[in-house]
Amino acid sequence: ANVSLVESTEFLDEAVAIGYGTVKKRDLTGSVTSISTSAFKAQPVTGTNDMLRGRVAGLTFTTTSADVAEGGVKIRIRGNNSLFGSNAPLTIVDGVPYGIYNANDVESIEVLKDASATAIYGSRGANGVIIITTKRGRSQEPVVELKAQVSAARQAKFYDLLSGPEFGKFYNQYFGTDYTFDNADTDWQRELSQTGIRQLYQANVSGGGRAANFYFSAGHSNNTGTVKNNWARGYNMKSNLDFKLGPKFTARLDMAMNYSINHNGGVSTGKGPLFNALAWSPNVAPYEDEEAGTYTTRDPWSTTSNNPLMEVLEENRNNYSLSGIANAYLAYEIIPGLTVSVQPSVNLGAYEHRRFDNKKLTGTSEAIRTQSSSTTWEITGLVNYERTFAEKHNFNAMVGTEWWKYEENSFSADGIDIDNDTQLWYNIDAAATKKIGSGYSNQALESYFARANYNYDGRYYLTASIRADGSSKFAKENHFSYFPSAAVGWVASNEEFLKNVEWIDFLKLRASYGATGSQAISPYSTIASLATFGFGWGVKDAVQQVYLDDPVNSTLKWEVTKQYDFGVNFNFLKKFTLDIDYWNKLTSDMLTEQQLSAYDGGGSVMVNLGEMQNSGIDIAIGYTPFSSRDFSWDMSFTGSFLKNKVKSLGGMGDFFPKDANLTGVQLETSPVIVQEGQSLREKNQSFHEE
Repeated sequence: ANVSLVESTEFLDEAVAIGYGTVKKRDLTGSVTSISTSAFKAQPVTGTNDMLRGRVAGLTFTTTSADVAEGGVKIRIRGNNSLFGSNAPLTIVDGVPYGIYNANDVESIEVLKDASATAIYGSRGANGVIIITTKRGRSQEPVVELKAQVSAARQAKFYDLLSGPEFGKFYNQYFGTDYTFDNADTDWQRELSQTGIRQLYQANVSGGGRAANFYFSAGHSNNTGTVKNNWARGYNMKSNLDFKLGPKFTARLDMAMNYSINHNGGVSTGKGPLFNALAWSPNVAPYEDEEAGTYTTRDPWSTTSNNPLMEVLEENRNNYSLSGIANAYLAYEIIPGLTVSVQPSVNLGAYEHRRFDNKKLTGTSEAIRTQSSSTTWEITGLVNYERTFAEKHNFNAMVGTEWWKYEENSFSADGIDIDNDTQLWYNIDAAATKKIGSGYSNQALESYFARANYNYDGRYYLTASIRADGSSKFAKENHFSYFPSAAVGWVASNEEFLKNVEWIDFLKLRASYGATGSQAISPYSTIASLATFGFGWGVKDAVQQVYLDDPVNSTLKWEVTKQYDFGVNFNFLKKFTLDIDYWNKLTSDMLTEQQLSAYDGGGSVMVNLGEMQNSGIDIAIGYTPFSSRDFSWDMSFTGSFLKNKVKSLGGMGDFFPKDANLTGVQLETSPVIVQEGQSLREKNQSFHEE
């Protein structure tokens, strides 16, 4: 094959997805990283984390589950912004939040990191945005692709613990005893472990003609975890249809479906069987009688917790999830450069949880069955105008509105003490003690936004945007919040004094500032609720009393994060790229749960108080030794430095977050203390090479 160098500036003309539109990569003024399918086509990937890991500076991943079958991974873009709200980035799939796709469907991924890029999403973009564009059909004969992928996984490392004889010797020495221990030498960590197998099968067909193009795909996954008695299966389908309805109309219809079953998913890295495997004595055998399946139920030397192998093998938790989404798009070009479009979508979801704890686990049997269904509606309307004046003045403007509503219904049944364990959760009415529950909630968001881009002669760039979000979660006085942003860019390499410098291919300086927000509270959090209790002192029948169950703060308002960013994009010697960003974020009016004194009724109430700051540097270096149509060799290095500081807690003092989700490890008691002047995590530095 012929191997030759390709101009490193060619990729700058590629289209990059940004909020509600696309721009050429060279015209970006915000901090955006773009990953095309060619970057991970030869890599065995099963999800977004596999595609992005090691390719995006400022992006961190934390494993939250030992469950390979489910693959729990937490993604963060430039640190944590909120104490109590979600810090997960917004994922957009073909213009729809949290759409459905499989790994083989992905055409490109864009990661929006600074406020200039994310402010157009307002409250949804506070933690960064990941935009996924899926494949679409082209005007060509049908093309069929088949892909099968099998991989294996083992626990990378086990803790080096005492053997049975070593533990017995240590115990007697430490306690001054002379006990004789059993000859068992149980490695509890390995007793729980197995080789996890991941299977992924995908197929797609695409093609089209002058009037319509199509893309259809289907996939199946079958995974077993690295912990015994843990597996997951999934099925998905997707179709993307494009229509050309005359010279001015274009239309699109995307549909997708996903069904998954997870058995004993979410094996926690906190307390549970994995934790107990470190506590149980190696001198205790897993079974009293292995042939009869009789477990050892007591460790007389080390802990009072359950036999960890029994916990794993007897656990019976199953999650079933079915979701379907339909997304349409219709655009009409009124005059050259002026286009109006509308994009409605509906997302239907059904979820069921079935759990049965037998008598071996808890002493008495318990069956739980929970069902919920949800409907998400969204409609987005856009008007885009693009024009070039006098050959050098390039202008683009967009205004839009968006309406979103989410509705959920739920029902649950719980039965304790069921005589026949084989009935599982199918006959809860036979339980001695029964409890049922039901729930309903809805929330809505209305938004109005605008953005304008201008550049002069491909040298001087200016971008400005604003978004107004109105959330049903807040009281009327604080219903809306506003999120502006602005960015400037200078392509120095297009100046006359640098055009003749041969080793400089592209040099751009960027600066941006913007604000995003968070509505990280539950629906109805600003509405007081009442509850009843029975008061039976001195009377035969309890008298029902009414009391204030949920104190609220009607003045609660949006949490706001303001961020500025300074960046450099530098391509040189036709094979090197260097991207550097310094950024600083300040979150104020943090939505925080404040404890109330007992004489005020106790409990807690959500308030706005405190500030948190994140700052850091993102570095991405690329090197392409060879590149041609037939062969390419790319190397990359990404690094990020992050500093986090809780600047103020508004006089609340030190506290331990109940949810303890900041570390990625779930424990019954939070291992994290939040202190004014300290960081949530002392240091977060990550480096990746590829």
